[in-house]
Amino acid sequence: MFVGSFFTMEVCVAESSHFQPLGVTTTTSNQSVVNTSNLIILAVKPLVIKPVLKEIANSVTKDHIIVSVAAGVFIKDIEEVSF
Repeated sequence: MFVGSFFTMEVCVAESSHFQPLGVTTTTSNQSVVNTSNLIILAVKPLVIKPVLKEIANSVTKDHIIVSVAAGVFIKDIEEVSF
């Protein structure tokens, strides 16, 4: 069983209310999620991935695990922007 905390960034505050009954902490800041997490799951549209990576690049360390579910995004694309 996994024990831990879940955080999500949601642009639309109204949409974040769907996560709260599940015990997920929501925020409107990607930086906040990175600063409180070890595992970062990038579940965004492919056109948004690079701006998101640029936004969090200064906070990502080698201790973070980054997983992308964005279609057509390669590991090298994430590495180029993140490190």
